[in-house]
Amino acid sequence: EAAAQAWLDRYIADHAFTDATGSVAVQPARRAAPACDAPYDIAAVETKSLTRLRFSARCPGQTRATAYVVRARLEVPVLIATSALPANQPISEADVAREVRDIAPMPDALTDAAALANRRTRRALKAGQVLQARLLKGAEAVRRGQAVQIVANTGPVEVTAAGTAMQDGAIDDVIRVKNTATGKTITARVTGTGTVEPVGSVKK
Repeated sequence: EAAAQAWLDRYIADHAFTDATGSVAVQPARRAAPACDAPYDIAAVETKSLTRLRFSARCPGQTRATAYVVRARLEVPVLIATSALPANQPISEADVAREVRDIAPMPDALTDAAALANRRTRRALKAGQVLQARLLKGAEAVRRGQAVQIVANTGPVEVTAAGTAMQDGAIDDVIRVKNTATGKTITARVTGTGTVEPVGSVKK
């Protein structure tokens, strides 16, 4: 537990969270760790999800390790929607408030209102819902029916082609684009105003 708490404290420091409170709960191991005459060597072996961290405890010089699952809580002031917001709605600091929430299950929760600049809701949000990066999108860079440039990079070679957007899209959105020369539709990621890059196979 002490090792897991120390790891979480470092995580908080590394991410520069302010007013954060972290705690850990160690789940019982499937089999008890063997007795050890020296302090255990404890290491974090899986840290992708704060809700399911994995640590190993091993006696120095021993090969056998005991696995422990740890559930972390990370309570941080985050941005929440103060009222219901429809999809594709511009969002600003006036639409949000700060509340302390456990962000362990949602590491992309937003803590700084500056992240709302020029953003819109990707989907409808409920009042009180935590704002997460994946729930917002940037201003539209491509509109349906707009002429776009398809740019494909293969190593040092760059190939460009003319196309027509078949959907609206913000930067990083994946949309359908019709290649003007071939008449085929491709899946492409919006990379800038009027530019896209292929990400999928060609469709007829």
